[in-house]
Amino acid sequence: MSTKRASRHTVAGWFTLVRAFRSEIGRERPLFALSIQENIALGKESCVSGEVTQAARIANAHDFIMQMPKQYDTMLGERGATLSGGQRQRIAIARAAIGKAPILIRDEPTTGLDRKNEREVAAALDSLSRDSTILLITHDLHAGQEADGIFFLMDGRIVECGTHELLMSLNREYAAMVNRRKFRTLGAEVAFASNA
Repeated sequence: MSTKRASRHTVAGWFTLVRAFRSEIGRERPLFALSIQENIALGKESCVSGEVTQAARIANAHDFIMQMPKQYDTMLGERGATLSGGQRQRIAIARAAIGKAPILIRDEPTTGLDRKNEREVAAALDSLSRDSTILLITHDLHAGQEADGIFFLMDGRIVECGTHELLMSLNREYAAMVNRRKFRTLGAEVAFASNA
C-alpha cells in the first residue's frame, strides 16, 4: 500500500473526473454574480455559446432568458437574487444539461416552487433525464413511483427496497405511508368539495 500523500493536482484531477460523471440538481440553486451565460457554462469545463443556448432550451429557460435586458449576457445578482425560484432552478438545470453527465442526482428539485414553476421545472427535468441514470432524493412519494427501484429510508436507515408495486404488495412501512398520504389527499379533496 502506498503512503504517498495526494498532491493538489491529483485531488483536482479527481474532482474533474467525478464532475464529468455526475450532475446535481437540488433545492439549493447555487448561482453566482456572473452573467446567465457564465452561470450555465459552469457545468462544463469548456463550451461554446451554442451549447449554452441548447442547454437553456432543454431546461425550458431560453424564452425567459431572451426577455431579460441583455439576454444571455444579463448579470445575475448574488445567488441569482434577480430571478424567481423557478428561473433559478431552470438555470441550474441548464448547467446540468450542458455537462451531459451520465448520472443525474435530483435532490428535491421542485421544493419551494409554485405549481406553475413546478410543472415547468418538472418538464425540464424530464427532458434532461432521458439519457441519464437518475438518483432521485425526495419526500414526495408520488414522484418516485415510476422509479426502477426505491430505497425507503426511516431514521437514516434503508428499511425497504424494491419497485413501487413490490413495496405496496409487502404492505409494510412504505405502503402504510403511501396509503396515509392518499387518505390525507382524499380528505383534503372531500373537504374542499364540501366547502365549495
